[in-house]
Amino acid sequence: MATDTTSGATPSDAPANNTPFSWSIPLEISGDGATYLDRSQTNNNTEELSIPRPVIAEVIGGSRLVAELERPLKIGTYNELPAYLLQTHFSFQRANSTWLYRIQAAEITIVVEDAPASDATAKTAKQHPAVAAWYPKLFDGEASHAVVTESMSTALDAGYMGAGAKVGTEKSRTFLETGRVVVHGVRGGGRNRNSITWVIEQDSIQKSGIPRDIKLPLIVTRQSGGRFLARVTVKVHYGFWRGALARSIPVVGKNDEPLYFDPATVEAMAQNGEKGPDGTPVAELCGPFDGIDLKDWSSFP
Repeated sequence: MATDTTSGATPSDAPANNTPFSWSIPLEISGDGATYLDRSQTNNNTEELSIPRPVIAEVIGGSRLVAELERPLKIGTYNELPAYLLQTHFSFQRANSTWLYRIQAAEITIVVEDAPASDATAKTAKQHPAVAAWYPKLFDGEASHAVVTESMSTALDAGYMGAGAKVGTEKSRTFLETGRVVVHGVRGGGRNRNSITWVIEQDSIQKSGIPRDIKLPLIVTRQSGGRFLARVTVKVHYGFWRGALARSIPVVGKNDEPLYFDPATVEAMAQNGEKGPDGTPVAELCGPFDGIDLKDWSSFP
């Protein structure tokens, strides 16, 4: 999944045409605990058909996730500390637009950790980078509405020993239900504050799935200046609404290899104006990030 573009190299070792910072994450059905796939198949001739195992496998096989760090990597400061603005980009590509391929929700976690290049340095106490800022913290998309009617009926036997007529009442209420795409980002990692998790949920009214193209920016500060890594984990939920499997199926990205960042190498690339195969600069020296609006780098306005 990872491309180690620095590998602890010195600036002079940096290749002129290095490969992109990107993850390729295959999606597989989660094996954590019992899932609905563990159930035996029910009779497919019944009125409510179960989704058979091959169909679920087809859904997973028909979906593709590409996660990358967009270039240029931006180098600056935040709260007077060395900092990096990372522009993460997640593309959920599906085979077609039918309900079977729609992703109801996704959980994206990025962890940054100390990654010394030498064994001697590794023996010292780790000082992890920190996630200093991120966007969005809470995003509510454009609202959609639907009129919903709920009804409830009650019945009472009238007569002696159950013989007689049934008297019943029926009550109903009509209300306006609101749905929207919701994105919630929460920082974790304990005292290190070195992780961020976003949860993206689909519009509950439209049920068209989460956005296929998602950009989530964050600012990472690094006090020690040594090499560090970033690791991403993605969990998604497909929705099945028929038969015994009529609940969401947890799916997880199974490749968690990291990307490495050597600050000295990346800064040298920025100073030398090195570019990738498509002509985009690898890195860019910027000023302080304190006053910027991360919304400008996000797909959620």
